[in-house]
Amino acid sequence: MTHRFPAAPRRTRLYLLLPVISLMALGLSGQEAGAQTPGREPAILEIPAGARAMGLGMALQLGSSDPDLAFTHPALVQRLSGMQAGHTRFGTAATAYSLSAATDWFGGGVALSVRTLDYRGPVQGAGTRSGGLDPLLLDDGNAPGVSESAATVTWGRSLFGVALGVSGRLSTQRFDGSSVTAGTVDVGAARPLGRLQVALTARNLGRDPELNGEGLELPQEWVLGAGTYGRPLGPLDVGGAAQVTRRDDGEFIYGGGLEVGYWPIRGRTFVGRVGFRSVPEGEASPVTFGGSFWGDALVLDYAFQPVDGADGIHRISVGWR
Repeated sequence: MTHRFPAAPRRTRLYLLLPVISLMALGLSGQEAGAQTPGREPAILEIPAGARAMGLGMALQLGSSDPDLAFTHPALVQRLSGMQAGHTRFGTAATAYSLSAATDWFGGGVALSVRTLDYRGPVQGAGTRSGGLDPLLLDDGNAPGVSESAATVTWGRSLFGVALGVSGRLSTQRFDGSSVTAGTVDVGAARPLGRLQVALTARNLGRDPELNGEGLELPQEWVLGAGTYGRPLGPLDVGGAAQVTRRDDGEFIYGGGLEVGYWPIRGRTFVGRVGFRSVPEGEASPVTFGGSFWGDALVLDYAFQPVDGADGIHRISVGWR
């Protein structure tokens, strides 16, 4: 017999979304624009969704119902439910927080999410297009701090057997007394292929903002992902995920991983993960590790990515189905 983690109720109570709305208001209340900008793209737009994805080589497990998935693939929003909060520590230089929730609405699905990121380090010209957030780990002790936030609203529904979705997002960067805000849109489609869930999304579509003549490049990209979980292998449940991202600068980033779950008692599941991701530049290891405990409606996820010469990247997510 194969264990299935407890199914979430299709209709999550709307009061679960209220903390997200409150954090959106806090995250988007910025300072007055000054004379400087960070001079780099918003890293907050490229942090992978949740510790489960990080443990799978930054590939999203599309076979799950985690509300964090809507941040990358809006077409999956009809399958998502519950609430999820996350914390990530990138060495000693950066800390990120996330909160997301999803429910059904008007024949489709809706999700709200907010993310924040604070870091110190060399930011001029230090992009994240190397396939990781390695530049954030290079803290020189003297660089001014950068704060970023992103609030996203997602809606989607099915049409002719294909799930479609769209997200609207406001992202803000604050740096040395200045701030710049940009609006972007994600559009995507998804459908199951047998037991495999597949999704394709065009992300961060919109005009690059400017402040005092200095442009802020937005990381536009195409993301193709696939994932499944729950195939029986003796007493174990086995799953996997894979993802390919094409950036607008022509670079391809690949990632994927495997996960194995064991449930000694119904409703109590322990999961181990290992993943691999291409890292063209930087000191981050291409190998990631992770694990989970699923207890009835409670979900605890942890992931770790080693980094040469640094403490590594740690991510924790707590969810409620």
